[in-house]
Amino acid sequence: MILNRVAALLLTFVSLSAQPSLPGTPVGRVLATWLAALNSGDVAALQSFDATHRPDAPAVSVTQRLRANTGGFTLLRIERSTPTSIAALLEERDGRTLARLELEVTDAANPVVVSSTLRRAPRTADIQLSRLSEAETISALTAKLNEQLNGEQFSGAVLIGHRGRIVFEKAVGFADRGSRTPNTPTTRFRNGSMNKMFTATAVMQLVEAGKLSLDDTVGKVMPDYPNAEVARKVTIRHLLGHTGGTGDFFGPLFAKNRLTLKTHGDYVAMFGTRAPLHEPGKEFRYSNYGMILLGAIIERVSGLSYFDYVRTKVFEPAGMTSTGSLPETATVPNRAAGYMRSNDAWVANTDTLPWSGTAAGGGYSTVRDFFRFADALQSGRLVSTASLTQMITPGVNRQYGFGMSLAREGVTRSFGHGGGAPGQNGDLRIYPDSGYVVVALSNLDPPLASRLVDFIAARLPLTPETTTRTPRVIDDFESGSLAGWTIEHREDGNWFTYQDGRQAPDPKQSNAFLPFNVPNPPQGKSAAVSEGQGPGLKLTYRDIRVDAPVMLELTAFYVNGIDGLSGYSSPFAAPGTLAVDAGPNQQFRIDLLAPTAPSDSMAVTDIRATVFVTAPGAPARMGPTPIRYDLSPGRGKRCDCESRVPATRRRCAPVSTT
Repeated sequence: MILNRVAALLLTFVSLSAQPSLPGTPVGRVLATWLAALNSGDVAALQSFDATHRPDAPAVSVTQRLRANTGGFTLLRIERSTPTSIAALLEERDGRTLARLELEVTDAANPVVVSSTLRRAPRTADIQLSRLSEAETISALTAKLNEQLNGEQFSGAVLIGHRGRIVFEKAVGFADRGSRTPNTPTTRFRNGSMNKMFTATAVMQLVEAGKLSLDDTVGKVMPDYPNAEVARKVTIRHLLGHTGGTGDFFGPLFAKNRLTLKTHGDYVAMFGTRAPLHEPGKEFRYSNYGMILLGAIIERVSGLSYFDYVRTKVFEPAGMTSTGSLPETATVPNRAAGYMRSNDAWVANTDTLPWSGTAAGGGYSTVRDFFRFADALQSGRLVSTASLTQMITPGVNRQYGFGMSLAREGVTRSFGHGGGAPGQNGDLRIYPDSGYVVVALSNLDPPLASRLVDFIAARLPLTPETTTRTPRVIDDFESGSLAGWTIEHREDGNWFTYQDGRQAPDPKQSNAFLPFNVPNPPQGKSAAVSEGQGPGLKLTYRDIRVDAPVMLELTAFYVNGIDGLSGYSSPFAAPGTLAVDAGPNQQFRIDLLAPTAPSDSMAVTDIRATVFVTAPGAPARMGPTPIRYDLSPGRGKRCDCESRVPATRRRCAPVSTT
């Protein structure tokens, strides 16, 4: 295990001057009344304003949506003012983006609005964003969620992670309003266009494997593609960056055939005859069909269905056990129902949904799985650093790379993707400089989840680390021993070190039907391994004292073996015990224990943190996976770092290297 010193985030607090006073002019009085009514959210106050000053106003629900999307506004600056016109700079209370309001009214005792425009404005150097600490951000977010829940303004889940550690997660609202089933952090929400990140990742994997080139044309991969111009001119690079001119598929034709469009080939057959909308490579036009086409290309090149490819090459390596695109007719445990607003009521979005998710979007996932995806993407488990750099490099549109939306504002730069359709909304943003990951998913209309991410992103301390981290090696096993570790085992199996992933460390621990078959040590020459062919409990641990801000970094992997004679394999089970005689209990876990706790304790008071655990439904094999856990909250305390492998069924061969 390698402990790295990390610097605390530098927090910047920049306060704006006191809110300016509005002039006592006709337009000043109208603006003051409007801001007070909007910020209060009171329907009666909004209706009174419209009746008095804006008789031709749209329905009050339009203004209510503005209030819900922004949280209201704070007046920052008056840029221009006459008795009947004003230009004012405002800041959204939630997302804290700036907006410029230009308002003109009649010159009368009871002035009426003549015109008004509200547009986003850039943040200037003299109006800096006042950021909060992590704890203050979480406190503000908790209050915001409670406020929105009371007003039924948000239903879903939200997660904040930092350098491999979940620092906040919360779910509110109902996954099913009919049965009053609550949302949880494990609720599966439809994620719309967020699938595009998985598609781009899959394409870059195939490029790395030499099976594709970014400059291959559609026709090279699909010689039978229906439109000759697309086949000849549009490249993989164009499709990834939405510059191929391949257009959308949503519209009357899709609505008429949404339940018969079941495969990527079905979409190509229906929409593939169209010529490019513009010269490929010259313009950015968001193209859902272009991503569908990439899904078909992945299938041609890999020989797998798109869904099997991303499951085995993206989801499983990332540890994403709750993500998929099964048809809407399939029973998917924990999948939330979607609700869209119609006539001021929430109604099911069932009649708008496609047959299933696609390479363009429409799948389902959880906030925890998206957090795992972000961690796997940045750690190199899915694509190389060079490939990720290409994915997050701006293209023709400075706000988009390869399947990734980009925000480039100095140290607050981020990448990720949002998704939305009636009754579904999600957003993932990854901040590489500060190490934060923010994700929100909702089973209500856009932009509720995206605006919640805006709320968080406008407050988190996003200043990058400035202090060099010095590694402290606790144990790399290069001695070929487990010196310094306490070893315990009961019944079958034990802990060893090994150097060759095909050569058993102790021949007595292997047989012809379960050969030693694990990855070679991913770091250095040696790794630690526990192997067992029957029921048994294998423990290894050592004390760690945390005296400074410290990040625990380790690499873990496992193999849940199969009996070569019977084909029998034990599924993972993780009850709240390590006893081998307590029913199904097949798990590999890494816990931080109080040093006074018994080595096999599962008591809540003894476990200070669970760094890793195999959950029921986890894949049978996990390749070498970097794991990071921030130990700083335990500063000044001692704890045992313990790898624990109980197995009540045969043929379990978990492996750990630290």
